[in-house]
Amino acid sequence: MDSIISFILGGILSILIGWIFYRKSIQRKSLVVNLDYFSKLFDTVEPEIKKELKILYKDNEIEHLYSVQFTFENNGNKPIRDIIEPLILEIPTDFEIMDAHIAEIKPEGRKVNIKQNLENNRVNIDFSLLNPKDTFVFRILFKGDVTSYLKNERMEKLGYKNEEEMRYQMKIDDNEVVEHFKFTITVDELNPTLD
Repeated sequence: MDSIISFILGGILSILIGWIFYRKSIQRKSLVVNLDYFSKLFDTVEPEIKKELKILYKDNEIEHLYSVQFTFENNGNKPIRDIIEPLILEIPTDFEIMDAHIAEIKPEGRKVNIKQNLENNRVNIDFSLLNPKDTFVFRILFKGDVTSYLKNERMEKLGYKNEEEMRYQMKIDDNEVVEHFKFTITVDELNPTLD
């Protein structure tokens, strides 16, 4: 009886180990994007000080300024290369990208270039190779009234003309705006849109 149980457990264990090694041997490309942070700059400044604080960019005053950081990683086991169309970020036209840059690249020496197209709120992120476990950190600074944008969009979806028609106070989670940031790439074996 014990030998039958041992035989069955041994068979199940060998099948499980074989399946694990098979899954690890499958070659796949995978590029993931993670949101590191999304914050409104100077949001934690005391209201009395905030009244006296002005943010100027090229001699224009900016009221709503946000910083967003994403980390990209090849979490597959196959290099990402031979890219047909670069990685592209598009954000809603209600916002304006002020600055975009690569904050960090691992391993050092890997080349990741950025090209901004301010007319249509696009940023091209171009790289020729991303090996498994390679990462880079991408930061943007943009202006725009995120709260009003999200409120208006939500009211439009629900069929309200203004906030007074609603029976509840609308709460806005700033991370909701990140859902409007679209990352696309054209490369063999990858989905064209990154989540």
